[in-house]
Amino acid sequence: MKYKYFTYSIILLPLSIFFIIETYIYTISEKLVFTNALIASRKSNIQCLIMGDSHLQNGFRNNLKNCYNLSIGGSSLPMIQDAVNSVYDNNDLKMIILPLEPHDFSTYRQQNYSPIFKDISKTFNIMYQPLFNILPVKEEIQDYIKNNKKEDLWPNWSIREKEKRVEERINIHGNLKNFEKSNYSINYIKFIENLIKKNIKVYLVRTPVTYKYNKKMFEVLDSNRWERYTKEFTSMGAIYIDFKKLNFNNSEDIYFVDEDHLNEKGSFLYTRLLKEHIKY
Repeated sequence: MKYKYFTYSIILLPLSIFFIIETYIYTISEKLVFTNALIASRKSNIQCLIMGDSHLQNGFRNNLKNCYNLSIGGSSLPMIQDAVNSVYDNNDLKMIILPLEPHDFSTYRQQNYSPIFKDISKTFNIMYQPLFNILPVKEEIQDYIKNNKKEDLWPNWSIREKEKRVEERINIHGNLKNFEKSNYSINYIKFIENLIKKNIKVYLVRTPVTYKYNKKMFEVLDSNRWERYTKEFTSMGAIYIDFKKLNFNNSEDIYFVDEDHLNEKGSFLYTRLLKEHIKY
């Protein structure tokens, strides 16, 4: 009996280690890669910055020329401000691309999301540097796992699965009733104003989402109300570019990883169309 348990242990231990390592790579490495990128930005010559959440992270997989993408999934306004201020303080920043999307004003965004990044632009201990160089943190491995986990999901899902996913997503992404007057909105407007006062050209983008997601979002949110809100930013001098302005065909499932994130193919098309509206 003892030998039996010993044999099971020998088999299960490597499997357990493998799953632990994979989980580490998939959930932790993204944060470490972001932190490392932010630290590296202090020594760069960045004139154009892309900063947002997973929509911009996926949407700009194929970066615009000379633009540095610091986007990361789940970013909040405090986190965006902290990262942007760090880049501004250490570079000659002339242009920035930021998000302006309905889901930015959902309930969970009102929190100081991802507190692990709080004031990261001001603090860095050299003792942490080895963390950024160990094998599981390498971007190539992270991308390999992410692509294998996600890349072909949306095109292969059934209609029922897609509708269920969209419904769940909209429940999470639904706006606050008075999102225009929320602290998030007030602080975001002030943030954009300050960037413009510093003579930084500000582009606000709404990255492509699937037709089903977009339709459901504007069943919940009045589209005219959203358009009025975006004009608050354009009246300050910011440039707002909705993906529909680009004639991006969001009914083509082959461009998406899931209901509201672009895959590699979609990112390539999106950035190619967007270039025509960007002036460096």
